[in-house]
Amino acid sequence: MNLSTSKHTKAVLGIDLGTSGCKVTAVRVDGEFLHSASASYPTFCPQPAWAEQDPRDWLLAVTDATRRLLSQIRLTGHEPEIAGLALSSAAHIGVLLDGNNRPLRRAILWSDQRTTAEVQFLEDLCGPEILDRTYQKVSTTWTLPHLAAAQRTRGVEEENSCRSIQGFSAALAIRTLRDRSGHCRFCPAVRCG
Repeated sequence: MNLSTSKHTKAVLGIDLGTSGCKVTAVRVDGEFLHSASASYPTFCPQPAWAEQDPRDWLLAVTDATRRLLSQIRLTGHEPEIAGLALSSAAHIGVLLDGNNRPLRRAILWSDQRTTAEVQFLEDLCGPEILDRTYQKVSTTWTLPHLAAAQRTRGVEEENSCRSIQGFSAALAIRTLRDRSGHCRFCPAVRCG
């Protein structure tokens, strides 16, 4: 296709990192739907009641679905000009990163149930305060017990190289996009604190 004769179309991308796959949708800035594409990624269950995903698989799925989406739009005679993007993720999933912002291990999913010991520890240590502040009892679906379990089971390589905990799958994708493109601005829809 000759891009000089194609119509430039300003669009916004919506990227949803779901529990089993990534869906990317393009909408023109006037709200008209253009196209969507998706890519799946595996969930690993190395033991009963465990559920993990490799953060690298999320990034590959975002890349694959976005490339296919943009190609589909180009086939209609439009050259997409991305004006912005919105990104959401399945849940609060902690991602352990090394000093170069690369994932150290598979992320523990919200549905994982391995953290009963960590939950009991938190309940014994400060259960009433947590309930008073959050109106919820500590749960195996929470990120804090997941990160405590990861810390308990991490290997020597992780022990020596883990410099930061990057919260949440969407933040990892945003950081990667920003680092690769150089011009992504992060504007969180929800602030915790």
